[in-house]
Parts: sequence; structure tokens; C-alpha cells
Amino acid sequence: MTTKRQSDDTITPRVGIADVAREAGVSIALVSLALNNKGRVSPKSALRIREIADRLGYKANRAAASLRSGRSKTIGFVLSGSADDDWSEQWAAMSAQILLGVVMAANRSGYSLVVLPPNASAEAIGDLDGLVMSDSVPSDNSIAEAARLGVPVLSNERPDASIAVNIDSGYRAMTRAALDHFQSRGANRPALLTEPLGLYSNELSEKEYISWCGEHSIEPIVARGRHDRSDLIERVDELLARGCDAIYSFYEEGAEILSHLRQRGIRVPEDIALVAAAAYSGDANSAAGVSTTVYHPELHMDAPMDALIDVIEGRATPPITLDMEWEFEIHESS
Repeated sequence: MTTKRQSDDTITPRVGIADVAREAGVSIALVSLALNNKGRVSPKSALRIREIADRLGYKANRAAASLRSGRSKTIGFVLSGSADDDWSEQWAAMSAQILLGVVMAANRSGYSLVVLPPNASAEAIGDLDGLVMSDSVPSDNSIAEAARLGVPVLSNERPDASIAVNIDSGYRAMTRAALDHFQSRGANRPALLTEPLGLYSNELSEKEYISWCGEHSIEPIVARGRHDRSDLIERVDELLARGCDAIYSFYEEGAEILSHLRQRGIRVPEDIALVAAAAYSGDANSAAGVSTTVYHPELHMDAPMDALIDVIEGRATPPITLDMEWEFEIHESS
């Protein structure tokens, strides 16, 4: 007797939901409910159906599900950019952390992610179910294009009608907390060290600072340094020359600022109090004893992504603003 040997490239037929139903001896509808955790299916029946599906090698056909729902199950992530190379380099590391959070949250809900360049084309955006753009710049038209095409957008510090889900990262609240802290310790000429205008986060912090100074009849003292921090020491010296007695640095380089102040023989916090912003708790600022406002961007994506997917799938109505938690760690510098 001879046997016919199968070739290595023989295609194994795909196991469908009907095959699972046939093996389990139940209806296709019941299998669908059990595999999607929907409807009233007893835990025992659901477990048995899932075990049979796993044994047969059943995989959900996402393409077919997308066709039925009218969705591509794809979310776009725009890598923010600028003509300023220093800004783009500074943003790259932070963007990678946020992108990782977006990928994990999207995958958890069965969505794929595509990465898009700044000023993404209408063709690229039009096929998406949603768009994520963190720290957008005014020169990027991706958000406006998404709004025109009816694609819901997740962004931050943008509470306007074009944004379906807005993240309030707490920059304004952190700025005010630092200034109130300075005042409680006797400072009456607090200064702000920040980056160039053009990012909504920087502008929000500066506007809050100007507003606070107006409320307390204090002359604002603002210095805007380069994105690459190459003029950090010059900007600190500029603030000192203008007579400040406290510095809130929207830069993360609190440790470098503290070191420079001490090298100049300035007592901290007796002569100059210092608070600096930081992305992560326990960073170089805290290690150096610098009081720090911490906004944790890596923790900001789960709830906002869930909200964006709820908008996509019709379970929530935009616009939605989510207030994110932040911390104020007080150390020796203030």
C-alpha cells in the first residue's frame, strides 16, 4: 500500500465559528456570545465552548468583524514634530513612552496601531477609526483633517470641539501649586523658567503663571530657554539678575539648576527656592533634593484610550475631558 505524502506548504483549512458550534453541539449564536463575553451564557457553558475553540485552533476573523461593523479596528498615532530639530529630539524619548502605552491599550481592545508623520494626509487619516496626537503643535493640521473626516481624536491640553477625548495633564494645577507653595514659604518674586511658546503644555503653564501673578499683584518674571537646554545657565542667570527669589522650572533639569545656584554661592532655599517639573517620580530632581511636580505621562494612556474606543464604538458621546493625577514632592530645595 502506498501513501501520498503532503507537501510542507499544504494550507490547513481555517477553523470557523460554525466548526466550534458543531463540535460543541450548540448554535453559532451561542458560540459567538460565549467567545465575545456577551449575553446570558452560563459560566460553565462559556468555559466549555472556549476550551473547544482553543483545542480546534479557532481564531477570530477580525477582518470580517471589521466589515460587519464598518470599522477598520485601526487607530493612528501621530509623531509630533517641528521645524525645530532640538524640540523634535527632546520629544523623541517621551513620545516612545506614550506610544508604548497607546499600543498596549489599543491591543487590549482588539485594535491595531499605525504610526503617522506630522501633517498626515487625508488618505492616511480617512481609513482610521481614531487618532492619537500627544502635545500637538499649531503647525500640524492632522487634528483639523481628522475633524473634517469625522475621525475622533485623543489629545492633551486641548479642550475644544475638535477633540473627542482631551487629557488634562495638570500642568496648570501644578504651576499654581508650586507658586502657592513659594508664597507660603515667604517668596514674593517667583519666576518661571520655561520653553519657547508653540506647545500647548508650555503655553498653559505660562498663562497660569501670568494669571497667578496678576491675582497677587506681582510682576511676572519669565525666561524661555531653548528646547535642547544649551542656554539653561544663561536663562537661570537672567532670572537671578531680574531679582527673583524663587524659580519654578517647567524644564526637568532641576538638579542642574540647583548645582548652578550653589556654585554661585546662593543658599537654597534661603535665598532662592526651587521647584522643577518632572515626568517621573524618583528622577534626578528628587535624588538631588529638588522639590518636584510630577505628571507621569507613561500612566496617562489607559483611561483615555478606553474613552476613545468607547467613542469609536458608540458607548460614549464626545467631547470628554479626563483629569489626570499628578504629584507634588516637596524636598529641601523649597
